[in-house]
Amino acid sequence: MVKHLLNDFNKNNGSCFVLFSRKVDKNARKLIQQFDGKYDFYLLTYDDQGTEKNEVQNETRHIVYNRGSLEKLFGNSTPKFHSDGWKIMPGNLDLCHLLFFHQFPNYHHYWFCEDDVRYTGDMATFINNFSKCDDDLLVTNYRKMYAAWWHQRSYVSPEPHSMSNKTVFLPFFRISCQAAQDIINAYANGWSGHHEISWPSILRYYGRSITDINTIVEGCYTSSPDNEGMGPGTFIYLPSKLFAGRRRNTLYHPVKSFAEYKKRTTVRIKRRIRN
Repeated sequence: MVKHLLNDFNKNNGSCFVLFSRKVDKNARKLIQQFDGKYDFYLLTYDDQGTEKNEVQNETRHIVYNRGSLEKLFGNSTPKFHSDGWKIMPGNLDLCHLLFFHQFPNYHHYWFCEDDVRYTGDMATFINNFSKCDDDLLVTNYRKMYAAWWHQRSYVSPEPHSMSNKTVFLPFFRISCQAAQDIINAYANGWSGHHEISWPSILRYYGRSITDINTIVEGCYTSSPDNEGMGPGTFIYLPSKLFAGRRRNTLYHPVKSFAEYKKRTTVRIKRRIRN
């Protein structure tokens, strides 16, 4: 059984897994162990004014991008990337994903995972469930746009009436090489916006497919898509969680450290009081 499983993994090594994290912590070490010998694993960091790096530490390749790294590829991709008051957050973290694809173009599919995502099972086994799926973008919470979602105002396109009526949630996703190149090209041609609306709009325009992973592996996460923060549920935007739940083989987000959890919870309570 183990031999058969490893053969299945080796057949599908046209994919890689990229953990977006600033350090190799307990969660990163667990994922590194789960992916060992199955999929290529990378650690990706954005440090705005830090030093660009591409190095191997403890048999794991760690890529560090800074603003200069992004400028090399996206310097002419205005208004998505520009020098006047530009920030990576909110909604521009996708430039790191796209730059990674550009620098490592030898995969058919790219899995990206933020460091506050948890899976209560073996992550390598989980993503192998999608190895026979050819959809261009696999996401969570592919849902009708929440009417009051502020970031829809960020959307810019040279094509009229091109904005998707659905958004995607991108702490954890898989993108094809073709779709990634389409988005790079679109940004160079003046498309822009928070990536959770720009991506579905661009990919719909180019005829690419978008699929919610819950339609392939039913029950791999829960959410409340009609609510702004997508909660309650296991994989949502708000509120934050201190721990992953006890439900097996399930995705959880956002799982924060105690300090970050306390900070976010305090801010949320103060906003409720003001409102």
